[in-house]
Amino acid sequence: MRNSTALSALLASAFALGTLAACSTDKEPAAKPATATIEIREGTVSAQLKEKELTATELTKALPKDTVVTAGENSLIELSWSDGSITRLGSQGSMKVGEGKNRGQLLTGQSWHLVSTKGSGNYNLTLGDGSKVTTSGTNFITDCDAAGKDCNVFLLDGNLSAAGKKLTPKTWTTVKGGKAGAVNPLTWTDVASTEFAKKNSALDGDKGTSLEELYKDADPALASLTGNYKGKITATSADCLKGDCSPANLPKKGEVGDRTYSFEISCGKRLPCTGKSNTSWSELSTGKVKKSLVPLAFDGTTYSWTLKLSGPLCVWTDGKEEGKFSNPITWNAKPTKAAFVNGDFVVTQITGTATASSSVAKPVSSTECKPWEFAWKSDSTFTATRQAK
Repeated sequence: MRNSTALSALLASAFALGTLAACSTDKEPAAKPATATIEIREGTVSAQLKEKELTATELTKALPKDTVVTAGENSLIELSWSDGSITRLGSQGSMKVGEGKNRGQLLTGQSWHLVSTKGSGNYNLTLGDGSKVTTSGTNFITDCDAAGKDCNVFLLDGNLSAAGKKLTPKTWTTVKGGKAGAVNPLTWTDVASTEFAKKNSALDGDKGTSLEELYKDADPALASLTGNYKGKITATSADCLKGDCSPANLPKKGEVGDRTYSFEISCGKRLPCTGKSNTSWSELSTGKVKKSLVPLAFDGTTYSWTLKLSGPLCVWTDGKEEGKFSNPITWNAKPTKAAFVNGDFVVTQITGTATASSSVAKPVSSTECKPWEFAWKSDSTFTATRQAK
């Protein structure tokens, strides 16, 4: 019984001590606000506080609040924060340093931001128009005009809110007049393919995630469609809509042909974007495969291009022409595979559909030409793979 009583007393003491510890009013010291020091990666820098230029010695110390840091032409200036986060200003980029969670105000130019684990949730910015950018565990880029009132915000990884608009990884928006625009997919050519992005990613090293790692499993629609592609096209249907279409030599269902395509397009941070495609197609009446250069458009998910053919329905031996036909061919393709080739994220395979039709644009007057007043429509599917240069 004595042993039991002693054990109970010890347990009571242990619980009492635990209770006292839980009620302790001791607080851990608050973390010090993050401060920044300058590191010149390339070129030159100027830093002013209340219009007074900081000395070389002052530039080696933590920057005071409201210091305006400006990168020289063709320069890259790093603000290294005490919590491990990084801000880099590109050529002639400018920023007013803040304090605490607000790291400062981005005034002009391009800037690269890598938020450390320690800084996650404590790395906020103000844009030139007063809009707020709040982040958590983030890697992003901003690009502001000379007045600082029109800024693009590109989110590579993590979480970010710009002027109240939430972005997900590999999306971007424009902030102007205190409002964020539409959220767009961040294609490889928008910003990740630029020298600025590649240089900063390399400087981050193990602190960040490389651009290749960020994009390697990304939606192929974010990759760049460029180069030469080769594949097969298969007829899925061919219907005569009017008259006798036998002169058109329409393809039979399941008929397969070889096709080549080349593409050149640059979105320039705006959708839809345009480019050009050199596309092969079959002249049904002769069976010859020809190539034509046509405009190319991309809406963020699908590439589209159209060849508009037309001509006279009849041409007499004396050169006289009669009637007119319209024969458009439209291709719609989605990127289905992508990979890194020579350091760039490119589409390696496209899959899509092609629709061709022919109709009478201008009727004929002679009886002899009437048989040529027919109309038809055909559909095909195609797949093409990028060819090595």
